[in-house]
Amino acid sequence: MNQFKLFSKMAWYFNIRKKKHEIVEAVEELGILNESMSVLDIGGGTGKILSWIAPRVKRAVVIDPSPGMIAECTKRGIECVLGRAEQIPFPDAFFDLVIMHDVFHHIGDKEQAIREIGRILAPQGHVVIAEFDPKTLRGRGVVWFEKLLRLGSQFFTPQEFMMLWQKYNFSGTLLKTHGGSYIMQFRRNAISNSRE
Repeated sequence: MNQFKLFSKMAWYFNIRKKKHEIVEAVEELGILNESMSVLDIGGGTGKILSWIAPRVKRAVVIDPSPGMIAECTKRGIECVLGRAEQIPFPDAFFDLVIMHDVFHHIGDKEQAIREIGRILAPQGHVVIAEFDPKTLRGRGVVWFEKLLRLGSQFFTPQEFMMLWQKYNFSGTLLKTHGGSYIMQFRRNAISNSRE
């Protein structure tokens, strides 16, 4: 099944939740939001999650590959861009914070996406990602359901996820777990002056 068409048809559903998302609470608890920063929500869909953050930062952008999601997002007055994580149409070191909620497992070329995030992330920037843990009961249910829909999703345990990002010079910190999901923060490692 073409996941972009599926998510375009389901865009209305992502606007239902009224409660603040756990990823927003995790970002708030980090204490990193400020009025001079730029934030990118990759796979941000309708902009529901970013709408909690946008009033507190200088620039807030959603990038999503689903035209239906982007159509819903524009109704919020948030800057929305049709595009994919593997080719982000912004300059190097542009964003101070990159967030993803329930998105990474959908990305086709995950390693290229990490490279792109590294490229557009400011040197002291943060990446905060919420994902399902396939070892939990709820996570196994999500894995099964997405296999049934033939979405081609690939899930990682927190440890596997951390190891994947380490390949690209990021350190990961597990911020919280909840309801079969986990939220992880990544920061770029300092590169030694003695290395090329």
